[in-house]
Amino acid sequence: IRTPMNAIMGFTELAKRHINEPEVLSGYLDKIDTSNHHLLDLIDDLLEMSKIDYGNTDIKDEVCNLKRQLQIVADMFKVQAEEKGIHLETEFDLPNDEVHADSLRFRRVMSNLVGNAVKFTPNDGFVKITARQKKVSDSGYARYEFSVIDNGVGMSEDFMKRMFNAFERESTSTQTGYLGTGLGLTITKKLLNIMGGSDRKSTRLNSSHDQ
Repeated sequence: IRTPMNAIMGFTELAKRHINEPEVLSGYLDKIDTSNHHLLDLIDDLLEMSKIDYGNTDIKDEVCNLKRQLQIVADMFKVQAEEKGIHLETEFDLPNDEVHADSLRFRRVMSNLVGNAVKFTPNDGFVKITARQKKVSDSGYARYEFSVIDNGVGMSEDFMKRMFNAFERESTSTQTGYLGTGLGLTITKKLLNIMGGSDRKSTRLNSSHDQ
């Protein structure tokens, strides 16, 4: 919280000094706006973490279509991917069935993964979202596998051991200047646990990650 607040305070003071210089002032306001969004993201993540840790996260049992939910997530990042020249691909091997799930939490999990992939993939790279139904039990329960693959900066084996810890960030994210709270994967993992899911992670350093 201190980091974006310091930026907001610093650039606000500089903006006051150059109040009669529109171009300079505009540059400072853009930086303040970026820090505002970063601070808001951090506060939102902290609030969600607190709700989860204190057991205040209620998982809804509602009927939804998984393929439709995944397409909503893909559409959310379409413009961001296009701006970086990233090829965003989807491959959904799913029956067109209605299932019982918490659609909001499901989209949050997938959005965290896709958002990371788009953020840490360089211009002209690729991000692929896949989904498949693995098996259906006689009782009516089905097992699904969702994957997000990219050719971004990758993750080291050492980081993968602590990637779900709060506020952990891979060193490459700092070196490349990407902003992040270090809470996205923590929230993703906690939501997965609450919803009865599991994670399978694989990576090649400086090549890709599949979550």
